[in-house]
Amino acid sequence: MMYTIRWARDAAAFYDGLTDDERARVDLALFQLSSDPVAGAHAKKLLGPLAGLRSARAGRGIRLIYQFDPTRRIIDLLVLANRRDAY
Repeated sequence: MMYTIRWARDAAAFYDGLTDDERARVDLALFQLSSDPVAGAHAKKLLGPLAGLRSARAGRGIRLIYQFDPTRRIIDLLVLANRRDAY
């Protein structure tokens, strides 16, 4: 069963400004995450002040920062941004 993805407002606004190619890469990463938020789309645990969150790549320069609830099967997409701005 797939996870439901809830978008933060800023993440949705960033997505709206992407090119078609960038959107396709984000869509693929989100599809992979919705199947398995631990292993999909090069997902990894974050450390330090972002501990408890996870990061995933969508192409070379775009990062997704999210948290997930395995009981409710929900992924909260908190940040979708260029790598230099994501952290």
